Amino acid sequence: MYRPETTRFYRKRLPHWEVAEGRYFVTIRLKGAIPEKGQQRIRQIRKQMKQAVANRQSGLNEYRMIFREMERWLDRADTVDFLTQTDVAKMVKEAIQHRQKTGLWKMYA
Repeated sequence: MYRPETTRFYRKRLPHWEVAEGRYFVTIRLKGAIPEKGQQRIRQIRKQMKQAVANRQSGLNEYRMIFREMERWLDRADTVDFLTQTDVAKMVKEAIQHRQKTGLWKMYA
């Protein structure tokens, strides 16, 4: 079975796992896209994750639960139309372009 070479792994609000020759799909969610009820559920799972890690467990199942929960809420959320506002769309575009210019991101599409 193929196992990618991990070049870096660290945690902030979510785990960050970088691998050699990695390709990543990035989802940028807008504030308000996940309602308060969903955010509370995610915070609850995050607390479980921290407890698992504190008990020397990997917390991988909890990481996966957080991702699935976020995806569920984003899939059924009402439309958040901040990107239809020219100034907001421009700010997001400039942030992405900055990461590309500085070499943090290599964009394919």
